[in-house]
Amino acid sequence: MAEKIYPGHPDLTGGGATGLHSHPGGGLTFTELVGGEVHVVVGASTWEDWDLSAIIGAGAKSALVEIRQFYPGSRVGVRKNGSALVRYRVGTVGTGVILTEVDANRIIELYVADLGNRGNFSILGYWS
Repeated sequence: MAEKIYPGHPDLTGGGATGLHSHPGGGLTFTELVGGEVHVVVGASTWEDWDLSAIIGAGAKSALVEIRQFYPGSRVGVRKNGSALVRYRVGTVGTGVILTEVDANRIIELYVADLGNRGNFSILGYWS
């Protein structure tokens, strides 16, 4: 499997190890995760909660969410729990990454327009 390099963060690579790095500006610390926890949305065209409290640490401010196996034209989204923002991404074949805030309980919301074209989501890391 090829290493993943995140735009704007060439020092963040997906090697499977958990690590820390200081994020410039804001004094936050990034914790990289393996990304083994996979979540699949069960309802179409509705925002669905995903509780990350068993995956990311207390005090987390935001999460780096990977979307895998989504297809051309399919809409997928990730946003902070309780947000009214329409944060969709129109899918392409392969993998995409979205950064989102998490709420105080470490919950985010996921969206998939069409379950036949749904992707699966995993957490690559978080800032706290």
